[in-house]
Amino acid sequence: MAPNRKRPTPSGEAGFDSDEDLLSSYKPPTTSAALEGGMQKIEKHKSQRNNYRKDIHKDHNARLADLKQRIETHYEVQLQEIEAHNTQLTNRLAAALEKRAACEAAITKHVETLREDCAHLALLLTAVHEGRAEKAQAARVESPAVKAVVAAANGARDGAATTGPRGGGVRD
Repeated sequence: MAPNRKRPTPSGEAGFDSDEDLLSSYKPPTTSAALEGGMQKIEKHKSQRNNYRKDIHKDHNARLADLKQRIETHYEVQLQEIEAHNTQLTNRLAAALEKRAACEAAITKHVETLREDCAHLALLLTAVHEGRAEKAQAARVESPAVKAVVAAANGARDGAATTGPRGGGVRD
């Protein structure tokens, strides 16, 4: 339930708690000492406000400097990690290139060795072929059976009774 209201006094004047009483009782200070005290309070509040602002500004700058320092530290750590990774990749690439060069040198050496072996083998095969060809020629000329066949072929050619597939006899 709502509280009871204070009833006005029968004389029509306001009570002690009313606004009219407060306004009527207020008198601005007229002395310079009272004005000076008020000005001192205002200056005191201004200086406190400025001190608070300075403290806030100082805290803000400290937090901002701390944040900048953390960001710089973070980026330095990232940069070091990237540099370490790039160094590792460069080392792996250099090792791979060295291994490739070694493999190419080994292949070149192997091909050169095979080339020399093939040249030597060709020389041997040529020598064997020439030797066997000379031996076959000598055997053909010296063999009595070959001489008889050649003589028979030459004699048949003279008689023209027997011809070979090309129409001629056997020649030496």
